[in-house]
Amino acid sequence: RVSESNAELKAEALYLQAEALRQSNRASEAAIIIDRLAKQYPKSHWAPDALYNLARALDKQDRDAEAMARYRQLVAAFPKSQHAPEASYNIGWYAYRMKQYGDAARILEQHLASYRYPDTKFIGEAGFWGAKAEERLGNKARALALYNVVNERYRYGYHGYLAGMRAASLRAADPALKPETAKPGSDLD
Repeated sequence: RVSESNAELKAEALYLQAEALRQSNRASEAAIIIDRLAKQYPKSHWAPDALYNLARALDKQDRDAEAMARYRQLVAAFPKSQHAPEASYNIGWYAYRMKQYGDAARILEQHLASYRYPDTKFIGEAGFWGAKAEERLGNKARALALYNVVNERYRYGYHGYLAGMRAASLRAADPALKPETAKPGSDLD
């Protein structure tokens, strides 16, 4: 038993208990401990770490709905944690894969507006897949604006290169197409 008087030690004990359960393929039991940890010790760094580890484990087991619920919980409860940017991207990418293009565009564009390098390594990807989602929704001007941003900022990266190719393809298909202008304070700004 761990003393209740030392909150950080108690939080660490709950984290380690949850990790042991998770690593023993007892994710449901680990989830109960993690929920308790997040509720009782929301200021501890152990809570977002535990949520992230559980979400990643569920994701690797192809338990997508459960993983996304945990990623959402992480972003909502701990938006400034080191794991929030990756969780945010994963939620948007999952929405895109599920063909929920409206949600994907919104989430991925919010990712662009909320996080910056070096906090996230997913900016190019978020921009590219956000643009693809907008394109699938028929919002070609917004897609072109996003492709342009990704191509300008990440030209020598994989997603920057692809964004440049998609932008060129959109322009070739409709020479009159102009990128949506970023409004101050918008996700494109």
